[in-house]
Amino acid sequence: EELLGAVRDLMSVEAPYARADEAALGPKLQHMVVERGDTVKEILNEMGSSLRGRVTFWALDLLPPPFAAPEIPALDDVVGWAVTLLKFDPKLQRLFENLLGRTLVVQHMDALLSAARRSKGFSIVTMDGAYYRAGAITAGPTTGPMLMGRKTELADAESKLKELVNRIAAEEEVHRRACSELAAARNTAEAAYRRYKDADAEHMAATAI
Repeated sequence: EELLGAVRDLMSVEAPYARADEAALGPKLQHMVVERGDTVKEILNEMGSSLRGRVTFWALDLLPPPFAAPEIPALDDVVGWAVTLLKFDPKLQRLFENLLGRTLVVQHMDALLSAARRSKGFSIVTMDGAYYRAGAITAGPTTGPMLMGRKTELADAESKLKELVNRIAAEEEVHRRACSELAAARNTAEAAYRRYKDADAEHMAATAI
């Protein structure tokens, strides 16, 4: 399929890193990803005047080689490069390297400031979402839910629900087998009782002669 979906739907991240990666990606989470640049033209032609507003597309066949990330600064409280904290299809490696390849994740603001003073063209984001780039720091509470955090929570909830359903199914199977074995035992007992009654009746008939 040529249209792969939105960036946010093509990646996953563990809950502790969700806020950092979402802050680093920002509006790019809403960008669309396609296999080929020609697909963008096809989509725009098909939508025509129904398209409301501007859309950003990332075409996999047009992506430039990502800039090589510099060495991680020898500082305390550095988590690692943001792109290494994500999970995605291997064919999207170049995409996410272009999106996050030069973004460093650190634990807190003090670490951000220390790393920023040694920055050689890379961006920095803290675990709680403060973001540094080219001398500018964006920080503070978000106005809406963290999309990746909610996605991670949903995935965790779905996993737990699936586990619960499987456990219930297993318990129901155990119950079904127990009922089947109980029914079989009851049938065996009833058959044995009938044989006993038949034998007793034959014995009574024989002794009466």
